[in-house]
Amino acid sequence: MNKPEMSVTGIILSGGKSSRFRQDKGLFRLMGKSLAERAAETLRPLCSHILVSTGNPAYQALGFQTVSDLVPACGPMMGIYSCLKQSHHMHHLVLSVDTPLVGTAFLAYLLSCSSDAQIVAAGFANEHYEPLIGYYHRDVIPAMEKQFSKGNYKLPDLFRHVAFREVRPGNEQFPFHPDMFRNINSEEDIAAVIELLRKA
Repeated sequence: MNKPEMSVTGIILSGGKSSRFRQDKGLFRLMGKSLAERAAETLRPLCSHILVSTGNPAYQALGFQTVSDLVPACGPMMGIYSCLKQSHHMHHLVLSVDTPLVGTAFLAYLLSCSSDAQIVAAGFANEHYEPLIGYYHRDVIPAMEKQFSKGNYKLPDLFRHVAFREVRPGNEQFPFHPDMFRNINSEEDIAAVIELLRKA
């Protein structure tokens, strides 16, 4: 797959040490590769540069450029914001490190839907979104800062104040699998994801 004509930075959101997983998810090795390496492989066909949102210096040993949150303990929106501030590009694809079933084809689809949009993400019923897997334009920075000033770090709330495009499964262009957004939080999740990857 050829890289798009626009210059795109990939942003990998490291899961950090969750209470259920008990270790840094991005460094967890799944079928011989760390989850961070898997995410990078998914992004590279579309992105000329990759940033990892993490404060863990261990990622640098894997060759990644890391970006620490400008304000700690404020959730993934701050991670995206900090990477947008560090990036030299206008266009970004964001991928949560613990969703190894998301493929390059889906990210390419999000990118193809980004014309005149500042954020593109999958949406489902009852305003449920997948905000940690999406397209983000650098121009959303002022809207993020305005929301931060009110102490609001919820990404879905940001969508109401920018040019947001929701994509929904169910059409021929959306390369969607029911388990695509499944993330890894437990040993049971690991076993299920491995089985799905082997079937792919």
